[in-house]
Amino acid sequence: MSQHTAAANNQFMYVLYEDKVYRYDINNQVWHRLKKSLKAPKMRGQCTMQLLDNYLYLFGSNEEGTQLFRLNLEKAWLWLPGDNTGDYSVSFT
Repeated sequence: MSQHTAAANNQFMYVLYEDKVYRYDINNQVWHRLKKSLKAPKMRGQCTMQLLDNYLYLFGSNEEGTQLFRLNLEKAWLWLPGDNTGDYSVSFT
């Protein structure tokens, strides 16, 4: 996996890859993709992501120039088994 960025707290790690946000549950060692993602145009090249309170902040360049985007994690839902789109969960146990 290249061209990605990540941010973490004590419970979760969030990874932005190909304009999708994934959440890794550190305690349970399970990956999920978020249903609601950043409403940002496709990022070009490098970007950075920070986690602050219940928000992910993404700073980088896109076709509109350099911008800052925010994702409210309380409103971002996980893909669950049985959803129409595949579940990206992986267990390492």
